[in-house]
Amino acid sequence: MSQEKTLNPADVAIGAAIRRRREALNITQAQLADAAGVTFQQIQKYERGSNRVAAARLMQIADKLRCHPADLLGVPADAPGDALADLGRTHDGVALARCFVAMTPEDRQALMIIARALAAKPKPTPTQLRPVA
Repeated sequence: MSQEKTLNPADVAIGAAIRRRREALNITQAQLADAAGVTFQQIQKYERGSNRVAAARLMQIADKLRCHPADLLGVPADAPGDALADLGRTHDGVALARCFVAMTPEDRQALMIIARALAAKPKPTPTQLRPVA
């Protein structure tokens, strides 16, 4: 009698965080597997949430992904966070950081002027986002 395995939502969320971080750093599953001492198939299982990541293994994975293990465990959306960690959690955050570091000091200063102006802009309300009929 076979039983279908139900995936634990926490395992799925941790696996998704590992995948997002790995892809943001352009690290292959095989490279991550080598660093963690497992097969790439095991990394696939972690990323799908079909296998649970042990704490010691999570620490190895986080080390290769250059982040704190807590970054892979997830933080509630309403919890205040470290700005650098928050940047790393965004879709383009790591790429933005790489670009920023590659810029000249003058270009960084110009980008910061633009970034501060955009951050200070009032955010539209949901009613303002609706198309006008």
